Amino acid sequence: MRKFDYYDTVLVPWYSEDDFPALLDMAGKDPRIPRSYSEWKRQVAAATELLLAKGKTVQIITVRPAEYLEWLQSTHRSNTVAARLRYLKWLATQNGQRAAVLPLPARVLSDAGGES
Repeated sequence: MRKFDYYDTVLVPWYSEDDFPALLDMAGKDPRIPRSYSEWKRQVAAATELLLAKGKTVQIITVRPAEYLEWLQSTHRSNTVAARLRYLKWLATQNGQRAAVLPLPARVLSDAGGES
C-alpha cells in the first residue's frame, strides 16, 4: 500500500466481462493479471475497498480495449504498461466524458432493485 500513500486519488480501470479477453491479449502473459474475469473482479473489488478504507478517493474508469487500441494508433504509441497507464489518466481527465456525483447510495440501490 505504500506506493499509494503518496496519492489522494487512485484510478481503477474497469473492464466488462465481454472485454476481458481483449485485456488478456493486450497484457500478454503478465502473471499479475488473473486469467479469469471472476478472479480479476474479486481482486479489483478487494483492492478498491482497501483503498477506500485508507481514505483514498477512487475513480473507476471503464476501459474499452478497442478504443484504447485506436488511441494508441492516433498518438503513435506502442502497447506498453506505461501507455496503458497514460491512457487511463487521459480517460479520467481529458476525453470530455460526463460525470455525476453519487450523493445518496440508496438511490442507486433502489433504482437497481436492491436495498433502499
